[in-house]
Amino acid sequence: FFMEQSKKGKEWTIRRIPGLDAIDEAVGRCTELKRPLHYNVGLSNVRGRAAAQTMAGINVLTYTARLCAKYDTEMIVTCCNYEQLPYLEEAVEAEFTAVGKTVPASYVRYVGRGQGQLSIACQGIFERENIGANIMLGLYDEECVAIAEKGYRVGAMGIGGCASLGQVAILAAIMDYVLIGEEMYAAGAYISRDPVQLSTIVASDLPKIGGLILLVLGLILTQFGFNFKDLLMR
Repeated sequence: FFMEQSKKGKEWTIRRIPGLDAIDEAVGRCTELKRPLHYNVGLSNVRGRAAAQTMAGINVLTYTARLCAKYDTEMIVTCCNYEQLPYLEEAVEAEFTAVGKTVPASYVRYVGRGQGQLSIACQGIFERENIGANIMLGLYDEECVAIAEKGYRVGAMGIGGCASLGQVAILAAIMDYVLIGEEMYAAGAYISRDPVQLSTIVASDLPKIGGLILLVLGLILTQFGFNFKDLLMR
C-alpha cells in the first residue's frame, strides 16, 4: 500500500537520524585536525539478503563524501568486495564533481577480498595515515572488533552501524556513536529520498506503533484489575 502511494506521488517524511549529526562532527573534526576520514560499508555485495545494509552504507557515504568535498577533507574508502567498488567510486566521484573537484585515486581503495584482508589493511591504514574518524556502516563479522579497536587506539572518532545484533553490541562498546539496526536503513533512506525506501521505513513503523498502543492499553487495564492470565486460560 505504501509503495503504491509512493508511485502515485505521495511523499513520505521521516525524522533526521542523530547519527547523521555525528557524521557532521566527524568530518569537522578531521578538517580541523587535517587528518583523513575512513569509511567502509562492510563485507556484503550488492545482491542477496545483506544487500540492504550495503546500500544503506553507500547512501550515507554520499552524504559523507559531500561534506568532505565541501570542506576539502581527505577521505579513505576501503573496499573488500569487488561488487561494491563501482558503487563506491561513483558515490564519491559524483559528490566531488558536483562541487567542481577531482577525486584523488587514493580515496577509494580495494584492499582484497575477505574479512581478513579488510582487517589487516584497515589497521595498517589507520596507523600509517593517522585517521581522524572511522565510519563503519554495513554487514560485519568478527573483523569489526579489530578494525574498531584500532581506530580507537589511534584516537579516531568512531561511528558504526550494523543490523546484526551481535556486531552492534561490539560496535556499541568501542565506537562513539552507533546506528542500531533499522536506524542505518532509515539514515540511508533519509539521505537518498528514494520513495520506495521511505515507504518501507514508514510501513515498518506501523506494527511498532500498534504494539506500543497495545502495551499501554494492557498496563492501564491491569491497573483496573483486568487479568489477562485468567482470560487466556478460559
